[in-house]
Amino acid sequence: MKLDPVFPAFVNRANRWIALIGLGGTAIGWWSWGWAMGGGFFVGALFHLLFLLYMKHAYIGWEKKGKDAGYIGRMGASLLMGRLFLEVALAAAVLIWTPLHVIGLLIGLLTLFPASILAR
Repeated sequence: MKLDPVFPAFVNRANRWIALIGLGGTAIGWWSWGWAMGGGFFVGALFHLLFLLYMKHAYIGWEKKGKDAGYIGRMGASLLMGRLFLEVALAAAVLIWTPLHVIGLLIGLLTLFPASILAR
């Protein structure tokens, strides 16, 4: 089956934007509010960067196995729902076990929205 290059190309562009926004936000957070805020922002941005890489590799694997669009759509939707639970678990872990600022983490998790707009 021929691989559809649209989603992997989008992930590459979005990850570039997430990295830029993440590094800039980390620097601003660190400089303005301290290392805990900058570190939280960095962890939030890194979460989405790694999640998109995982989605890209899962998509490529499904395409290579010849899965139909319905299967890929269902699996992609379940991964996105799982992402929400992972974000909540990550926020709880940061709040309970690390000195990082949870507000910085939550702001860092928002990097996916501007990155996906800029990647289009």
